[in-house]
Amino acid sequence: MKIEHQFNIDAGFNNKHDRLPEFFKSDPVPPHNAVWDFTDDEIDEFWNF
Repeated sequence: MKIEHQFNIDAGFNNKHDRLPEFFKSDPVPPHNAVWDFTDDEIDEFWNF
């Protein structure tokens, strides 16, 4: 995954491209009515493994 991520960075992508659309944070998904609750900082931290 890190190689693929580096490829994307080299192609001009940045952390703003790793974001999901806003409706993921507001539209609950059945059957558990879950919504996306990860912060942008948590998403960025993912790549530090």
